Amino acid sequence: ELEHKQLQRAIKEKVLKEGQQGQVRLLIQGEGGAGKTSLACQIAQWGMDKKLSNHAILPVLLEQELSEQEPLLDVIQGRLQDLTNAKEISSELLENLLRQKRILVIVDRLSEMGKATR
Repeated sequence: ELEHKQLQRAIKEKVLKEGQQGQVRLLIQGEGGAGKTSLACQIAQWGMDKKLSNHAILPVLLEQELSEQEPLLDVIQGRLQDLTNAKEISSELLENLLRQKRILVIVDRLSEMGKATR
């Protein structure tokens, strides 16, 4: 439990510090089965529970390869529409949500993806 709290505090500090400077990126590395996906899911839960900032953060999980025909923002937009059952989410709204750090984009299995996606 103590390690859990220390990790949460360290991640929150990183998010708050780097968040003031722009985008925050966190790379979770480790051997297969080490718990990388579980940690990413825990970070997503902290975001939803307002433990990483003063507002709730909606996690968006990306697990598929990206193509040149479908830019990252379009993929995030599609996942948000799926999550919210919205017919359409405007590009302007998406960009505002990202800028305000209201969305946490989690890319799982990145090391298994092709160069174009990475």
